[in-house]
Amino acid sequence: WAQGDHPHKETVTSAIMETSRLWNGAPAGTRVLVCAHLAGSLFAMVFPTAMQFCALSHLSVGHGRILPLISYWLMSPSSSNPVLSLLVMALSTWAALTQFQQCEREQGTLRFSWLFLVTTTACGVAYIVLAMLQLALFASSSVVPCMGLWTPLLFFFTRRSLAAATTSEVSLGPVRISAQWYPIALIGFWSALSMQLQLDLLAAWIMAIAAHHADGGTPVHARLSFVKVPLHKVQLTQTRAACFEDRVDLEGRALGSTCKAGGYVARAVLCLRYCEKAALRSLARNCPRAFGASYIPARAASHGESLCGEAALPRSTGGFVAFGGQGHKLGMGDGLTATEP
Repeated sequence: WAQGDHPHKETVTSAIMETSRLWNGAPAGTRVLVCAHLAGSLFAMVFPTAMQFCALSHLSVGHGRILPLISYWLMSPSSSNPVLSLLVMALSTWAALTQFQQCEREQGTLRFSWLFLVTTTACGVAYIVLAMLQLALFASSSVVPCMGLWTPLLFFFTRRSLAAATTSEVSLGPVRISAQWYPIALIGFWSALSMQLQLDLLAAWIMAIAAHHADGGTPVHARLSFVKVPLHKVQLTQTRAACFEDRVDLEGRALGSTCKAGGYVARAVLCLRYCEKAALRSLARNCPRAFGASYIPARAASHGESLCGEAALPRSTGGFVAFGGQGHKLGMGDGLTATEP
């Protein structure tokens, strides 16, 4: 029995060590998102009624509860089986550590945080539209609320797969499929397991290809080329993010901005600058040291305008690896290496 149990212990130990390595290499924004998700999910397991504040559905929006549009990712849906709920949390945590840190290294912490907020909101709106469309076509059907990190995860995963080489292929069991169609294959697989269409994941995929088309990317299919949502127009540019970061450092000192403002009345500018300086000073003084140590400034980002429409990611000549490595290999081939913050 001891000999048969030994491989299982090695597998668990290896998984724990891999997760620890990913956590140690994760930037500040990724760590905050993961910790907030874990805290919210554990809280929902203890107090199930709290899920109503994060469960996004057409009914909640119809009753005026729009907070779930930006907070649905905080909690994973809990089940009657706590072991299953913990397993789902563990998988989403590992996937977030491998996915989000790559985008954060390219964008910088501030731009990635804003992109995550814009992305989750856009996917939530797309989910509501799909839910209402399904109910209009199939009135007797049921719609599962949108919750958890898997919706934004699939968005970033799809954007990464679309940025990969068009000749890249991925194995889904015994089947080899194109990297750009891998996310939709996963949606079909998960929908088949649950015996219900996963509208939240489908909404994330549609929003990802719509953003990809609006950025000038190669259409996934000629008949889908009209689907465009210009998310890059509401994304922070590298210059604007660096301008904001120049106003404060992480040692508690508020700095003067090196960026020039124009078009404002002089007194209004002075008032706004004073309020901004006070807020930034308070934020910097209360910022944990661990956060400051892993924060990636916009000027130090590896791809300042990637995934935002101003400049496309370089096409990879290597293979596409789903959830590969430390997060910096997914769809980027073997030539890109990320530096630790």
